[in-house]
This record gives sequence, C-alpha cells and structure tokens, in this order.
Amino acid sequence: MKQSLYEEICHRLITEEPASLATEYCNVTNLKTIEGVNLRQIQSIGRRRIWKFEGLKIPPAELLERFLVRWNDEGSVDVIEKMTKELHLVPPCYLARVIVRAFVESLACKVQSITCDLDDLELAESKPAVKRPSHSKWYRDPTLITHEGLRLNVQHCHSVDTHYSPAMDAFRNSIGKEYEDRLNAYLDRLGIAYLDEPGMRRMGYARTPDAVLLEPIAVDGLVVKWIESKAWFGDPPSHATYLRDQYWPYYNRFGPGLVIYWFGFVDEAVEGHHQKGVAVLGDFPEDSRITRIESPMMDLALTHRPKECDTEE
Repeated sequence: MKQSLYEEICHRLITEEPASLATEYCNVTNLKTIEGVNLRQIQSIGRRRIWKFEGLKIPPAELLERFLVRWNDEGSVDVIEKMTKELHLVPPCYLARVIVRAFVESLACKVQSITCDLDDLELAESKPAVKRPSHSKWYRDPTLITHEGLRLNVQHCHSVDTHYSPAMDAFRNSIGKEYEDRLNAYLDRLGIAYLDEPGMRRMGYARTPDAVLLEPIAVDGLVVKWIESKAWFGDPPSHATYLRDQYWPYYNRFGPGLVIYWFGFVDEAVEGHHQKGVAVLGDFPEDSRITRIESPMMDLALTHRPKECDTEE
C-alpha cells in the first residue's frame, strides 16, 4: 500500500467503518488490510493517551484513593470508566490495571506489617520477606479481588474496553499463533528444515525469529536464513520500531531474513531494506520465487550457545 493511500484511509477511518471502505477501495486493497490499518490506528491513539496519562506522574496509591472515595460516594460500577475521561481518555483497562496493582500492593503492605514484630527490628529483618501477590492475576480474574467496588469496576472495564481487555489480548495472541502456524505449514509443505521459536529459546537464544531455517533459501535472489511472522499491518512507526528492536538484531545474529506482514504494509516504510538484508512481503512467497540453498553447516552453527548481547545496526 502506498503512503498516500494509507494516509487517506487513516483519515477516513476516523468517521467510517472498515467494511464500507473495503468496498470502495476493492481495486487497490482488501478488508483484511483495512482492518489491520484500523487496529493500528486505534492502538496508536491508545498509546498516545497512555503516554499523556503517564506524564501526569500520579502515584498509583493516589489513584486508588480517588477511586475508593468516589466508590463510597457513588457506588457505581463505572467509576473507573468515568475517571478515564479526566485522565486524557486513558483506556479503561489500563487504568483498572494500575488501580488493581495499587490495591494488591496495599494489601501486601498490611500483611507484612501484621507479620513483622516491630518491637524487635533485628528479628524482623531476619524474617523472609513476604512475597507480594501478582496484581496481573487479580486483574485478569477480578473474582479474586476482595473489594466489591473494585471487583465490579474491573469487570465493567473488561466489558467496555474493546481494545485493551484480557479478552482482546487473548484474541490477538490467537491470531498471532494462527499465522505462525500458517508459516510453519508452508515450510513443512516445502520440506524446509527449521527451528521454531520455542526450540530456539530452549537453546538459550533471547531474541528469536519465528523460524530459523536450517536450510537457507533465496527469495527473489535474497538469501533468507530466518522468517518473522507478523499478524499486523506494517505501518511506518511500528515497522521502524521492529527494525530497531527485532529485525536488525536478527540480521546481526543469523544473517539476512524475511518479514511477513500478513495484513499488508506501507511500501515506502520498507523501501531499501531488501538490499540491506531484511526483505518484507505481505504473504508467503510463491514456490516459483523460492530457490533452495544447500547449507550443511547451518545446523552445526546453531548448536553453539549465543553471546550475551546482540549488536544492533
């Protein structure tokens, strides 16, 4: 997708639905790509609101206190949702997570103060520290929250926040897994030997592409030693971030590779990267574009443990 078309679609998505735009732009793109653009736009807006909220530097304990006061006054399940409107429209589930963390930490402090013998500091210091419970577990499962008001409010946030809720996180993870499985199926069909991400992690690699090829291939003349699957739309900001944090480290460690943005990408954002060793496609390449390369030493090289750090370009 050209940058100009991408910007035009982004502008129209502010007031129009992806399905209607897909019909109008059917000659140049498709619904899946437009939905990918829409999701990226929503996430970008959410991130900006989170950054503004974090810029306020409000202590989580203070946010918890604000919530408790308003709950006592209103007794409403949408107290946290209302608070977001006063805090740069930060996503409800993000604010709920912050407040739950403060609540769990306050409980942990109370437990620790009860179990410590304050009259004997030396004895208290010798006791093992009280393990703090995971706020993430409480946030994902609000039934664990002992405070009724907070429990009801977190459940409400889960139901109204259609982009940052645990259900949406699970949905995105399932989509990512679906396309990783699709990549593996392509490689299996072609009989290309590879190591998947879990296999690489077991070998001690911290940064791991979705597939490291034990038998390199060439795609349109570029040697490919690894493939990364992205069930996203490759917009310029996210692609630049992935280049810095993932693709160049992969290149420095494993050599040239291929990135697949299954929901499409902005053409101008990836220009020149093919020549530098990171090819970008919107689907798995056709068989006619793939050349097999015999490399019996590739699997031997992967048996060595990685260095501590990657060198980024």
